[in-house]
Amino acid sequence: MTRHYDGSKPVCVLWKRADGSWSKIHDGLDKDPALPPRPGLRTTTGLFLGSDQGPPWFFPAAPEDKPRRLALPRVFPLQSVGQMTEVDGDRMLLLGRYEGSSCLWPAEAPAVPELDRWETIATLGQALQDARGRIWCNRLDGTFGRWEGAKWIDSPTPPGLEMGHAGFSADDRDRGWLLPVEEGQTAICDFATGDWRVFPSFQEALHSQLPRGVKLTVPQYPFYEPAFSGDGRIGAFVGTDTLLLYEADGWRKWQLTEIVGADGRLAGTPFFAPDGCFSLPIGETTAWQWHGIAGWKRLDGISAPHLGTLRRREEMDAGDVRIASGGTDRFGVIWWLRDRVELCKTA
Repeated sequence: MTRHYDGSKPVCVLWKRADGSWSKIHDGLDKDPALPPRPGLRTTTGLFLGSDQGPPWFFPAAPEDKPRRLALPRVFPLQSVGQMTEVDGDRMLLLGRYEGSSCLWPAEAPAVPELDRWETIATLGQALQDARGRIWCNRLDGTFGRWEGAKWIDSPTPPGLEMGHAGFSADDRDRGWLLPVEEGQTAICDFATGDWRVFPSFQEALHSQLPRGVKLTVPQYPFYEPAFSGDGRIGAFVGTDTLLLYEADGWRKWQLTEIVGADGRLAGTPFFAPDGCFSLPIGETTAWQWHGIAGWKRLDGISAPHLGTLRRREEMDAGDVRIASGGTDRFGVIWWLRDRVELCKTA
């Protein structure tokens, strides 16, 4: 049997069953009836439903309020929505169906003014927000920009920096790091002053953080996050298969295959165990530990302080939305990060 539909009209009907009977809520959710599994989310404010024709629908809980789309297509940052997740009582996370994008959206689904427009800034790696609410990004043309709340300010680039870098990452001292692809030059920007400090190598940049150490967050490559023991030692994974350990007599270096074998794989971020041993996780509860003269020993029953690298990468694929709390900065500007290389903001 062949079925036909009028492609010039919206299709798909939303029905509601209450007190044993059905009532039509809305006729015309989509353009094409062959929509893949429809995303939906019910909150205290109402019902959110995905659509193949523009932004998702919002059906307010208050019966006197009419259904509406979250925004006009030209001001909505995603081409389509494949999944919806409630973050907290004030926000929800919308994940793009195909393009790998995401955005935070207010749970009360406020009407978006038609005059809103979007500005897109292509960046190398993620953009970072400092302690003062300003947003920093490494632009595709190699320059740095700082959002001050009303306009972009060009920020000085690291002096003498020559090599390509894996990304722009934040630490717990209100600074941004340009990390090397391998073991090359590393630059650190103090967000309070805008000043850069360039180090000849990643090792020297890490060594300069002693004795306190630093918490460096690298969401693109979580296994690059260095570990500090608290007693002057440093552990880090760099490049594609190189493990570094700094002790009193200097730096040691191993290839990953030297420790775990040709078929082994890194399962998480290297760390210092409670007993002080430098540890390389290769499973949920298995790690290789460095015992000095005794060399590397495999130990079962030890848990890394971080989730496994592969699991963390899956979480990253859901969309990186750490740039601004609640999707807005302290200046009231809404931001999204597309594919981790494009900033979008209301202008």
